[in-house]
Amino acid sequence: MGFFVVFDVLCRIMVAIMTGIGILWIPVVQNVQGGQLFLYIQAVSAYFSPPIAALYLIAILWTKATEKVCCNAFLSTLQRVSTHTANNQCLENNPNKICALIV
Repeated sequence: MGFFVVFDVLCRIMVAIMTGIGILWIPVVQNVQGGQLFLYIQAVSAYFSPPIAALYLIAILWTKATEKVCCNAFLSTLQRVSTHTANNQCLENNPNKICALIV
């Protein structure tokens, strides 16, 4: 077996282990501080998911995309999400004001 084959297998095993740890860690995070930490993590995740998804779509669908294009797409999408979040979603509709912490 070559080095790269062994390395590939080890990486796959490590990803499986980390995924399992992440799944087992969810109840612990939910119980910390009455679930507020879990809600904060979910709010942060929802805040960064659209820009990352846009970045992946650009990288997959546009073969001539450069680093500058991807960076600009990520930053502009992040700006649009943060503006929408600050104006509409978090400050008016969220009773816990969790999103206000990250905006």
